[in-house]
Amino acid sequence: MDFNINRILNLMKRDMIIYRKPILIGSAAILALLLLSVGNYAFRVGHNPLIFLIERFRTLLIFGGLIFTSIIFWEFKSSASRVHFLSIPASNLEKLISRWTYTALIFPIFCCLVCLIVYLVYSPIIDFNMSSFHSRMISQSFISYWILHPIVFMFSIWYNRYNAPLTLGSGLVFLLGTALVSYIAHRFVFHEAYNGFKIIEDIKIDVNPKFQDFTEQKIASVAKIFGFVVIPLFFSTVSYFKLKEKEA
Repeated sequence: MDFNINRILNLMKRDMIIYRKPILIGSAAILALLLLSVGNYAFRVGHNPLIFLIERFRTLLIFGGLIFTSIIFWEFKSSASRVHFLSIPASNLEKLISRWTYTALIFPIFCCLVCLIVYLVYSPIIDFNMSSFHSRMISQSFISYWILHPIVFMFSIWYNRYNAPLTLGSGLVFLLGTALVSYIAHRFVFHEAYNGFKIIEDIKIDVNPKFQDFTEQKIASVAKIFGFVVIPLFFSTVSYFKLKEKEA
């Protein structure tokens, strides 16, 4: 079956009809919780509520987004609903893109809109002190989410039942494994500064200026390409073939 944008829109329209009620209830609950928490913080604690609102935004985007991503293929929880979803007249790629759009694009926009509504509601009566705001506070949250998203998205297809805890657990194991490998590499390279598992002295590195320029320009660029291109492409490819395997 060929790729068709109209079928993707029809898939999304179908989902809105089926899951309209839980979407509305969940959105209203999130908005109400943010309004209550920010208002309580501003009136009782008295500190700058802007920082608090940004922290709630980070929590909602990263933790809420990853939980939402982990259950995005909710139909896989039972064999009947799984067969029904896979038999929808649309290609696997179209089904994948429709669910990817919800989690990678629509949910971050939703988080921004909810926090904007909270700000607009309270700004006439609360001083948010916008001088303390920096765009990097927000951009770092988006970067973290979009790097972790394809990993959790893949596991959401991988598991059928109990996909939320299994997906988040698998993602946590993956991150811990990555951190362990990084620690072992660091321990091996700077072994003289370690006593057992503890660093016993400051690590001092004399860096050649030319090498420093190389690392800042080249290696940083490679890291960005790896984080924003290689990781998403790899896990998206695995997700596609895993979904295709379920259809077989």
